[in-house]
Amino acid sequence: MPKVSVIVPVYKAEQYLHNCIDSILNQIYGDFELILVDDGSPDKSGEICDKYAKNDDRIRVIHKKNGGVSSARNEGMHAAKGEYICFVDSDDFAENDYLKNLLDVKSNYPDCDNIWCGFQTVSDYSKKGCNKVIAEENKEVSFYDENDITFLHKKWLDASPFNKLYVRKVICDNNLKMDINLSLGEDLIFNLQYMDCTNKKIAVINRPLYNYIRTEKESLDNKYYPDLFSIYKKIHNTMFYYADRWNLSKESRADIYSFEFFKFEVVLKNTMSKQNPDNLFKKIGYNKKIMKSRDFVDCLNNMNADINKIFLKAYKTGSFVLVEFLNKILKLKLKMTHKSQRNGL
Repeated sequence: MPKVSVIVPVYKAEQYLHNCIDSILNQIYGDFELILVDDGSPDKSGEICDKYAKNDDRIRVIHKKNGGVSSARNEGMHAAKGEYICFVDSDDFAENDYLKNLLDVKSNYPDCDNIWCGFQTVSDYSKKGCNKVIAEENKEVSFYDENDITFLHKKWLDASPFNKLYVRKVICDNNLKMDINLSLGEDLIFNLQYMDCTNKKIAVINRPLYNYIRTEKESLDNKYYPDLFSIYKKIHNTMFYYADRWNLSKESRADIYSFEFFKFEVVLKNTMSKQNPDNLFKKIGYNKKIMKSRDFVDCLNNMNADINKIFLKAYKTGSFVLVEFLNKILKLKLKMTHKSQRNGL
């Protein structure tokens, strides 16, 4: 049996799939199986997977009907044979010591059920525009538990599946799966569920061992989600479920309220997207309803985020029109300031 099963969900990835697969095949640690899950991709991704599999017996290819990334990951987990599981996305790539470092830390600290690593967001495969994401600068490995989850959330380390070493037995014994009905946040929810089934001790390698390709197309600014409010409500409820279950501190709860407030701000902006077919009055009415919802009001009253007091008062009125008016004034003020600076005033 291989030590690690590396699962790659594949969909419309023919332009960059080679980079991803090569980065895995070039790992210093070689005792792994690579499971490529072709999620009904309409391009040549499936053919590329099959060609690689013919040349390396560590590779298995699963061809399935399109069901989304969570469905593909679930299929990969079901097929996995390794003691551990790692996830890599088809447009990303790993450093050649990615698996070795994760497994070495697990071997050195067997009492830690959760082994994570840092990652970096990059604009392309030459690593331009690098943005390193780690827990602490001056430590090779940092140690945490459930009481530190909001700190790790601020660092963007808890949400993704690609910087973690999962124990397959934990996943199988607890029948853990990614939620195929969510288009966002399903990996964070999965990670919280997984962590709850462990001793909750976390070791974080403070090196960016994984490269996450960030493109403008992935931005919420460029895509409209008609169900974004319900998605974020589910994330909100899940985080507070575990806050209660793990008896997190009042400060940690205030952090969660702050996280959710900023998510709801994204929801309000998403409603106004040009891709939303609703008319302006319906959009404004929907946002007003969100701002008067109990979830949103709770965030306003309990968060510890440092935001402009004028904006906070505007949000508390429940008037989206007022918030938009203040946003336009702020943008105009910033524009005038930048113009004055350019003119040397």
